[in-house]
Amino acid sequence: MVKLTKDQKRKKKIKAAQKAARTRMHEDNAALKGISDEEIALTMQLLETAEQEGLPVTFEEAANTARDVVSGKSANMDDWPSERDFQNALEERLSKRLQSTDFETLTVGGSKLRFDMAMAIDGYPFELPEGADPSDYEPLLTNEQYMSDRYDPVIDAVFYRASLGEYQPA
Repeated sequence: MVKLTKDQKRKKKIKAAQKAARTRMHEDNAALKGISDEEIALTMQLLETAEQEGLPVTFEEAANTARDVVSGKSANMDDWPSERDFQNALEERLSKRLQSTDFETLTVGGSKLRFDMAMAIDGYPFELPEGADPSDYEPLLTNEQYMSDRYDPVIDAVFYRASLGEYQPA
């Protein structure tokens, strides 16, 4: 077996990285075929949101979702809950959660992501707590509604006010 020098190892790593980058670029280009400017903008927004939330979303998945949204395959936004109705439901759920825990515990030290999960906004990702009413953990929004930016200001406002202690247990 021939032993590689440090320079040869470095060049081998560079070639492997270049090959991986070319493969990724090819996949991204295939996903871009026939995509509109609006779909590209939405794709980038979905990827940015996923990255901020630590979700593993590929470019192709985001592009396909963007295509569906722009083409109207997604649910009609007129059928979505109003921001006021969603806020009322979220505040009611928060008040119920605060009956058995405090904000810091609920959010694992004030994490916005943990707040979203604890409120089961688009579903509850964990096993239900012992003795919990399953209806209190049903999604308030579909994943599509949650991933849109329509409800973000409501969620952010409720989270901020909760962090200040403005909500009381129901």
